[in-house]
Formats: sequence, structure tokens, C-alpha cells
Amino acid sequence: MAIDRLKVAALRGAFSVVAQDIVIFNASILDNIRYVRPDASDEEVWAAAENAEIAALIRKRGDAPVGPKGAQLSGGQKQRIAIARAFLRDAPILLLDEATSALDQATEERIRAALDRLTRGKTTIMVAHRLSSVAGADRIFVLEAGRLAEEGRHAELLDHGGLYAQLYRAQKKSYDGR
Repeated sequence: MAIDRLKVAALRGAFSVVAQDIVIFNASILDNIRYVRPDASDEEVWAAAENAEIAALIRKRGDAPVGPKGAQLSGGQKQRIAIARAFLRDAPILLLDEATSALDQATEERIRAALDRLTRGKTTIMVAHRLSSVAGADRIFVLEAGRLAEEGRHAELLDHGGLYAQLYRAQKKSYDGR
């Protein structure tokens, strides 16, 4: 198909986005998940919640609103809502835009399994400063000052000893506390 024949709605429909900043409404968690597909069945919304590992919180909170901008939720809980939305949308292309940057290391590890399930079988574009998030990627593109500095797999980039390796080792050292 020629690019000039591509419909904007079709293009938008091909993407799911899990961003750093998530729009959360003062409604229940289930309603916040359903936002991306208002016609979704209850079973589909619950399946998305289970996959995003937020179903237990929904059972605990029930239909209670989450407060303005999700004030009653932690950063990790908000991220799991965004992940559940992406599961529910089930688009073939997934954009993870600093999806774990607001999370501490322990919370990131807890939602890693949900992200692994979410990305399976999808074309995934991940924007991240936390390099541990991209270590398993098929291809890593390292940008510096808006230009491509390096590209390759994690092990190749570490072996190369360039910018990626320097940044990765510095981040690892700061996480390890050394």
C-alpha cells in the first residue's frame, strides 16, 4: 500500500502505547483499563488485568475511584494500568516510551514478566534511558545528540566498548551501589 493511501485511523489502530506519563481518570481501575476499548467485554478487560498483574489490586479496591490523576495509585500501579490497556488493545505494534523510567528497580523487576508477555509476537519499539530495559532487544539503536552512535545486540555493543558499554557499566555500577 502506498503511504498516501494510508488512513490515519488505521495507522493509529496498529499501535499500542505504554508511556512514561499515563492518563488516569478518577474512575475504577477496570474503567481506566476499558478506556482504550469501550466495547470490550468484562472477560476481555479482566484478562488484560490478569496479564498486567493488576487484577489482585482490582479485587481489593473494587469499583472505588482512584482519585484525580490516579492520586491513590503508585507509579507501578499506574504503569500496570497502561500495560493492561495495551493488552486489551492488542495492536501489532507496541511503543514503550520510557515505560519503566518512573519505577524503582524492584518494581521494574515485578512488571518485567508482564512486559515480556505483552511484547511477545509484536513489533516493539522501546525508548529507554535505563539500559537494563533494552538488554534483551533484537536490535539496539544508541542515539547521541540526535544522531545514531551505535547499533547492535546487547552483547555486541558491550564487546565493542563504545558509548553503550560505557553507559551500561555506569548504570550497573550505580544500581549495584559500587
